[in-house]
Amino acid sequence: LRSCGEIGLFGQRVDSSFNGLGLNALESTRIAEAMGLNASLFATLTAHEALGMKAIQLAGTEEQKRKYLPALATGEKIAAFCLAEASRCACCLPFSTGEQEDRVTPFIVERTFGGVHPQSPAPKLGLRGLDLVDVVFSNVKVPVENVLGDADSGLQLATRVAASDRYLVGGLCVGLLRNVVDAMVEHCQMRHRFGHSIAQFGMVQERLVRSAAHLYALESMTYLVAGMVTAQPERDLRIESSAVKLFASGTTKFVLNECMALSGALGLTNELPIERYLRDAYVLDSFMGPIDLLRLYIAGASLSYAGKDMQEFVRKARKPVANIRYLLPKVFMKDVRLLLSAPAVGATSIRENERGTRVSLRVRDHLHPNLAHHANRLSRIIYHTHEATRQAFILHGPTVIENQLVLKLLADLAVDLFAVTACLSRASRAKSIGLRYHDHELELTSAFVLEAFSRMEKALADYKQKGNLSKRISAVMFKENGYAAVHPLSRVW
Repeated sequence: LRSCGEIGLFGQRVDSSFNGLGLNALESTRIAEAMGLNASLFATLTAHEALGMKAIQLAGTEEQKRKYLPALATGEKIAAFCLAEASRCACCLPFSTGEQEDRVTPFIVERTFGGVHPQSPAPKLGLRGLDLVDVVFSNVKVPVENVLGDADSGLQLATRVAASDRYLVGGLCVGLLRNVVDAMVEHCQMRHRFGHSIAQFGMVQERLVRSAAHLYALESMTYLVAGMVTAQPERDLRIESSAVKLFASGTTKFVLNECMALSGALGLTNELPIERYLRDAYVLDSFMGPIDLLRLYIAGASLSYAGKDMQEFVRKARKPVANIRYLLPKVFMKDVRLLLSAPAVGATSIRENERGTRVSLRVRDHLHPNLAHHANRLSRIIYHTHEATRQAFILHGPTVIENQLVLKLLADLAVDLFAVTACLSRASRAKSIGLRYHDHELELTSAFVLEAFSRMEKALADYKQKGNLSKRISAVMFKENGYAAVHPLSRVW
């Protein structure tokens, strides 16, 4: 950590006037990728800068910035971010301690104020180099000049701080997975079974291909969002940043499990670092937001945008008898006009034939011709996702935000659509400008998007049945306080 402070890693995106490096999002993402071999170091630096310092950068006064940022940027002082009470896990609301006012106030607390008692670090499954502790505050007096922003802006600030830099986790996971995949390729070439290198076996090749394809998708998403943040630093990209974190969590565990299978018994030992990476990956699930909360956030925030465009149609569709003259033309015309008016879809033609609905969103016009068939399939899934979103509004109305299975479906669809779009965009550019191995990138893209398309189509077809089934099964489990099936040996006649 002392070396990191000497080279400025504690203040990567802090302005140089406050002793920082003044890096942009792309440069910070590249540094996060370089830390792929040490996730604990990344988590320590990210908690310091992207959480603790970020709050001061976003809401601090000029006096607060001049007082705290220079020492924090050099590592002379270390920042922590206390978000929730110990009994609330990752939920910052409600609070049971403090003054009983109907508001949450953010503020800066120095350890020298007295009454600040960090507890001993708790043992963890992974990220064992990161000290994650509870902090007990006993009659701490905080001066009014240490309040961050407005007195009731705590929840808004916590959301902004936690969500804005989640894409950095994608950079870390890209670096980690690059090293693991490279090591597995070498391992497969060196190991022999049945007189042949295992690299010649079809199942081994399939595992490597799926790992590389998912890594390519994660890399594409991560640097797409980092580039967007760099180009438009004032733009609200919290949904996209959260999507990268959610996709990175699932992809990292998937690739590490594939590599664990390829490494055999060696993967269970310390001879290969895969078991450590896998433990770290499970802890990273909760770092900067648990994955299920990310799903709820992505879906909820996205629905708030979609609802503005669908508001009129949904209001009338929930009372079809009273609005029959409005609804009938849309039913018979497959809702062309609605789709034309939706900025997120922008359809140009929809028609029905014996094979089903054909949709053109002009996606293929922006991609290399070799990717046209993927673009057409992407267009159809975008259309059906739009339909699923509208149906959710019609069926559930304002309470859709409380239906977690619907939110999970929409969030997973949104993340997969984003990943596919990032892959197609990157591969199209590689082919168009003639990058080395551009055909290889097209094939990696095909390997990923075909799997993603199948996953999305199945989710769209099955989610209603699965939702009802989950409710019935879980009701019995909660009634019996556990696994309710009768043991197979309880009756043998």
